[in-house]
Amino acid sequence: MDSNQINWHKLALKLETITDTENGYSEVGGTKIAETALTEILGDEFVTKAVDYYVTRSPGSELARSVLMLIKPKIAIQRCWEIFDSYIDKQQQYNALSLLRDICDISVMERIPELFSHNDHRVRMAALALVDELSVIREAMELEDAMQYCKIGLKDKHELVSLQAQQIVDSIEDLREFSENQKVL
Repeated sequence: MDSNQINWHKLALKLETITDTENGYSEVGGTKIAETALTEILGDEFVTKAVDYYVTRSPGSELARSVLMLIKPKIAIQRCWEIFDSYIDKQQQYNALSLLRDICDISVMERIPELFSHNDHRVRMAALALVDELSVIREAMELEDAMQYCKIGLKDKHELVSLQAQQIVDSIEDLREFSENQKVL
């Protein structure tokens, strides 16, 4: 889109990044605001089509994933859940869960118990990947909460699930040890 076609003032007002002051106005910016602005500029249809393209794993799908990772739009999270819930194509369901890990926010935790109770071990592994992403990588989830999910994974009858859970537990323990060592310094 040509930047001359974007009404930046109108977009800033919509995103509430401008505040009137007695001396005129002040503005705020930053990464989160930029993500929201880019999502607004691109539009919901663009975002959902990018998700749909990614889950096909056609040539160029990694570029679509990279763009979605950059802006992390909520509509993409919703679309991933729609694809997962559709049961139309198992591989696309797995691909949607994989993308979800890359673009997730804490809202996905609402469905983690459902994923852990799924009969497909790959879905349970995706649940653990989400826990790992939100707790260890992004630090958006309390480590104690993550450990509760890991305990479920450790008891899983499928070896790959329990192995993945153990790896996350090890990462959490390393984080705790690092944090304790930082306190000492």
